[in-house]
Parts: sequence; structure tokens; C-alpha cells
Amino acid sequence: MNLKDLKGSLFLLIATIIWGCTFVAQDIAAEVISPFEFQAVRTLIGAVVLVPVILVMDGLKKKKGEYTAPTKAEKKFLYVGGAVCGFFHCIAACLQQWGLSLGTDPGKSGFITAMYIIFVPIIGLLLKKKIQPHIYGCIVFAVAGLYLLCVGSEGFSVALSDAVTLLCAVAFAFHILSVDRFADKTDCVKLSCVQFVVSGLIACVFTLAFEGGFHPELIAQVIGPILFAGVLSCGIAYTFQVIGQKFSSSSTVASLIMSFESVVATIAGAVVLNQMMSGRELVGCALMFVAIILSQIDFNIFKRNK
Repeated sequence: MNLKDLKGSLFLLIATIIWGCTFVAQDIAAEVISPFEFQAVRTLIGAVVLVPVILVMDGLKKKKGEYTAPTKAEKKFLYVGGAVCGFFHCIAACLQQWGLSLGTDPGKSGFITAMYIIFVPIIGLLLKKKIQPHIYGCIVFAVAGLYLLCVGSEGFSVALSDAVTLLCAVAFAFHILSVDRFADKTDCVKLSCVQFVVSGLIACVFTLAFEGGFHPELIAQVIGPILFAGVLSCGIAYTFQVIGQKFSSSSTVASLIMSFESVVATIAGAVVLNQMMSGRELVGCALMFVAIILSQIDFNIFKRNK
């Protein structure tokens, strides 16, 4: 691994740890405020946090004589990229928060969300990108694990909260692909800021349309978890994701590191909220985690080394 890859991996690892812990903050907030309201407030906080960072960074570049004003084409690319990433981020985050508010605990939500590692190659296949044959086996493992994790022993029934969280994983897969598309050719911090503005504004519309507007008194009750999710998860972690994916030469390594948020979420949920999982659910998590790991291995390397 070269220095550039190492730098990207470190950014992604820090983001992963923050995301895993954020599931607990989200679960606490879900008991008080609605999903769209939470998403609107946290992402706009994330955008505000990044504004002074951008101003300082541009100021330092100007002081060193390294600043160049962006062209119209570069601005357009930044805004289009931010809009696309922000749209998918909003849909994914709102679905995730909705799932938590419906009853999915942080550990289970973390593991189901990590299914984006499986959906990324599936979406790539639909876009006529080749995937390795073993991915199909990974999907079987993931489905089996999801069954044990989400379907109760009393019968075949998947809770609505689990189905919603699974949809969130699909949306996050599109978000990851969008970041890969735009991060390499624009300023990462500015791209992250624009995506939060777009994501927050969309969530504001949803809040006004479906949740009856904002409730300051309820927001005040969970301001701690909201600030954690806004400043650390959005302002720092998602920005680190963009930077990490830009420096990482392998999207496989990047997505593998990000999938560890599910492990952190389970540990954080057990430690902070005392939400222990049953043996059946733990086996399901194990199968899903095996699928996640195997989906990232390039088995062709063994053929090339023969």
C-alpha cells in the first residue's frame, strides 16, 4: 500500500468509527423527533460547520499564492456533483432514520445498512460493469444472513423497519457511486458542503410537507445527539469519506473499510444502550459480514499468481 492509499484508508477508517457511534445518537433522537426533521437539522449543521473550513482553506491558498478561481465549468461540475450526492444522501439518511424510529436497533441497522457493499456491484452489473462470479455467492450469504437477522423465529415476516433500512442501503450504494464519480475532479470539502445544503433543503421540504413543520422544543430535548450527528457524522465523517475515496486507488478497499461501521454500531449499541442481540441475530450478522468481506476479495489474483 502506497502513501496515498494509506492516507485515504485512514480518512475512511475515522469516518467509519464516527458513523458507527452515530447510530446510537440517531436512535436516541428517533424517540423524540421525526426522521425528516432530524435529517434536515443535522445536515444543515454539517454544511454550516464546513463553511469556515472552506474560507480558511481558500484564505491559506491565497496567502501562499496557490489559489486559482474556479472556472464556470468547474463550478457547474461542483454544483451538479453536490446536487446528485446530496439527493442520494438525503434519501438514504432519511430512510435510515425512519427505520430507527420504527424500531430497528442501532446494531441491526448498522449491519443492514452495510448491505450497500453488496448492492454496489449489483448496480454496477445493471450499468453493464463486469463483476466477479463469486459475488453471486456473496449475495446468497447476505440474503441468508438478512433472513436470520430480520425474520423472527415465529414465522416469515420482515418488520417494516428492517425493509425501510434495507432500502436505505440501496440508496447509500448510489451515494457511494456518486461520490466516486465526482470526488476525484473537484474540491472535496466544497463538494461535501454542497451535498449537505442540498440534502438539508430536500429534508426541509419533506419536513414541511409530511411532518407538519419544525418543533424547536423537541429539537432542544435532543440537541446533544443532533450536534453529534451534525458536526461529527456530517461535517467530519462524510467529508472524510469524500476525501478518502478521492485518495484511495481502490474502491474495493474503500467500501470494505466503510462496511466496518456495522461492527462499530453493534458494539456502540450494546455498550451505550444495552441492546444485546439474540443468537439467531448474531448468526445472521456473521453471515452478512462474511458476505461483505468475500465480496471485496479479488479472487482473480490467485489465478494470476499460478
